[in-house]
Amino acid sequence: MILRRLPADFVVDERLMPSALAAIRPRPGPGCVHAIYRVDKAGLTTPDAVRRLARELGVNPGAINYAGLKDKHAVTTQHMSVRVDAAARPGAALPPAQVGAAGDALSARRAGWCSHPITSAWIGANVFTITLRDVTAEDAARLATRAEELRTPEGVRVLNLFGSQRFGSARHGAGFAAVPLVKGDFEGALRLLIGTPARKDSGARREFTRVLAAKWGAWAEALADLPAMPERGAVEALARGAGFKAAFAALPAMLQQMAVDAYQSHVWNRVALALVKTGEAGASLELRLPMPAPGLIPSEPWGPPMVAALAEDGLSMDALTVPGLRRPTFGSFDRALWVCAGGFALDAPAPDELSDRAVARLKVVARFELPSGAYATTVIAALAEMDDE
Repeated sequence: MILRRLPADFVVDERLMPSALAAIRPRPGPGCVHAIYRVDKAGLTTPDAVRRLARELGVNPGAINYAGLKDKHAVTTQHMSVRVDAAARPGAALPPAQVGAAGDALSARRAGWCSHPITSAWIGANVFTITLRDVTAEDAARLATRAEELRTPEGVRVLNLFGSQRFGSARHGAGFAAVPLVKGDFEGALRLLIGTPARKDSGARREFTRVLAAKWGAWAEALADLPAMPERGAVEALARGAGFKAAFAALPAMLQQMAVDAYQSHVWNRVALALVKTGEAGASLELRLPMPAPGLIPSEPWGPPMVAALAEDGLSMDALTVPGLRRPTFGSFDRALWVCAGGFALDAPAPDELSDRAVARLKVVARFELPSGAYATTVIAALAEMDDE
């Protein structure tokens, strides 16, 4: 089976909470200066989309907020808010209500105005339409059987693991940047974040990581060849003679935090899987596990496997801080151990028009919705009984 042979094989539609929709007004005014855009993108990360939208609207990227990160290798719809201070003045020029057109890599349409920027709390659910390709008749039958085995009155229930797309450099076997970061090895963390090529890199990022990997240490020479990306700031700092800690601090704040978030998610997954293996996970949707963070006191049943997972990397709970820097931080929050894919349906198998095999293969389309923070790839992995790739 192949997941995401085309971006259009993975479609995500972000749905806002009713309370968020009720807060959107048709017109701006004093105290209501955040334009809400419904953004369609394909083949772009959310940060890429932010930069492109900012350029189209003629605003600073820092004026744009979004509710959630959406996959690059997908066709997605999400919401962004754009702060427009001029909107408080009657008759002032406003950014366009629409940019791009259907089918473009990015298009956006203004849905209204709000008094405050969008946050993740606005998301009610994400609705997925996922096409699995290169499917055999046996695969299709197994998917249907597995879906019924996992079905509950609330939906198809699966372990609420973080998807592998959250794991950055470690996804490609290079390791988690947070491990050297916590140990004070800022060069090691920096190299993993911006100087380690990955198989699935593309565009400017592919060029950036390859140039920097080849010219690591020759900072001025590397700068001459690096594409324009926010990550250049770290290399510019090194070229000026700054140390690796200062260079890491010069990275975009979101990239710094993602390094920590990725490792926390990895440890959480390991704990969840350990509890399932030992039979301590239960099946209650109410059971929640905390993210590893300093000051967290281990307790049953999650404490022992979390301590063990950290120890394998030479870390402990209270060591989860970045020495000498205020950010990024290891924040703690609880995450549900199980999640239900609501409204789950599998279409009947159909011929896969992209199959080039001597014996034609099938495609199967799955449709379902998940709460914010849950990963569709983990649902598919549970159905196919395979690793999340």
